[in-house]
Amino acid sequence: MLQETAKLLSVQMELVGTATDGIGLIRAAQRLRPDVIVTDIHIPEMSGIEATPPNTRLRLLPRHRSLSVTREAELIEAALAAGALGYVFKENAAEDLINAVRSAIEGKRFFPSGMRTAKTGP
Repeated sequence: MLQETAKLLSVQMELVGTATDGIGLIRAAQRLRPDVIVTDIHIPEMSGIEATPPNTRLRLLPRHRSLSVTREAELIEAALAAGALGYVFKENAAEDLINAVRSAIEGKRFFPSGMRTAKTGP
């Protein structure tokens, strides 16, 4: 999925780096200081959710998106509580990811249409 996501983003945006696990995500964020980070919730070593708070505290991750196939409300809410500005389902990434990243750049939240959690409302 990493290669497909990177290819999708690089068509319309500058992709400054990729990471294959949570520890790599933190190291890359510290080194590259990207404007937006897109991460999967389910990545090796440390989940995308676990990798988010250290970056948020260091103010390295002002705009963050979580990307996952899960539709479990608890995981989505955990990602949002950790600092994600929104959520994109993998199966809709081609349609939603660019808009989600653009929203993050503007400091706005993005959620797939029809997504329901305590954070997104009815």
